[in-house]
Amino acid sequence: MAWCRRGDDLLRMLAYFLMALLYCGVFFAFAMMASAIAKSSAMSIMIVLGIAMALLIIPQSSYDIAGFIVGPQPEAKWIEPIPLPADGNVSVQAGAAGVSGKMDPVILPEPRVPGWDTDIQKYYERRQMIVDTINTVSPMYNFGDRISNSILYKSGGIMPLMEKSSIYMPVYKEPTIVDSLAAVWINILALIIELIIPLVISYVVFLRADVR
Repeated sequence: MAWCRRGDDLLRMLAYFLMALLYCGVFFAFAMMASAIAKSSAMSIMIVLGIAMALLIIPQSSYDIAGFIVGPQPEAKWIEPIPLPADGNVSVQAGAAGVSGKMDPVILPEPRVPGWDTDIQKYYERRQMIVDTINTVSPMYNFGDRISNSILYKSGGIMPLMEKSSIYMPVYKEPTIVDSLAAVWINILALIIELIIPLVISYVVFLRADVR
């Protein structure tokens, strides 16, 4: 219904505003930590810019870092050619009917044909998992690439939910705001952790400092 969709849009605007505040709070916490650690304002600015540049570069180089961790891709396995009968004909059975007959000679592929290799699939799945883990360190990736897309564009890895309205035409239900936030809960948690850690460091440095 229209009022339900309008209410969901309002909730998405509110959620986006709260996530934007959390995102800005992360950089405020980094700035506070740099101010507590550095002995001058110029040095604190340099520290903040260095942290921001490092967090911006991490998603750009995460794929290469993951490749260095997992190592080279395993070699592809090959399918050996299937030998044909001497007469060049192949006997064909028609399933349960049990009908057999002759067909034209089968044109086989080249002697070495790459087949479906589960080791390569597992290799790239592991590599992508490491890439996602490394990218989670960057607040820009968490908010810009994951949280924003999930909230505003109703994406974030949520597949449409199918409801049976009839046996002929299935109806696809759009994900709610709860579904969108649940899809990126790891990224939200990462932003919260990245907010807390600099604040804790700033507090500890402030307690150990000599206030004069």
